[in-house]
Amino acid sequence: SDLNGKTPPLAASSTMLLPNRLYADAYHKITESARQSSSSVLVFAADDVDSVAACRIFVQMLQTDHIPYEVHPVRGYGDIRAAIGQQPDQDEVRSVVMSNCGGTENVRELLAMRDSERTVYIVDSHRPY
Repeated sequence: SDLNGKTPPLAASSTMLLPNRLYADAYHKITESARQSSSSVLVFAADDVDSVAACRIFVQMLQTDHIPYEVHPVRGYGDIRAAIGQQPDQDEVRSVVMSNCGGTENVRELLAMRDSERTVYIVDSHRPY
């Protein structure tokens, strides 16, 4: 349910499950954050068919909107940790999108998040419920 029919706000520091009708709002928040802070979007995509297809569509949208991005294909959480360790300046990333990964992990620890200005969007068909 979505808060008894009320639309939940898209707050950077909150954790929430977004209903399908709010996906466009989330995408708008990702692009606005990138434009306002001159930052890129970090995308982690699992190596399954659904994730690869979703990532391709998402990247095409970012390209159309002239949003810089970086894509990392991942097979496990070790790949995510390694990619985060190679990020020269994590302050340049305000939005992280995780496709079919991250649904069962503490992403704050996994992504070594030390600030609350980064928002993580998890799109995971393997969700744990």
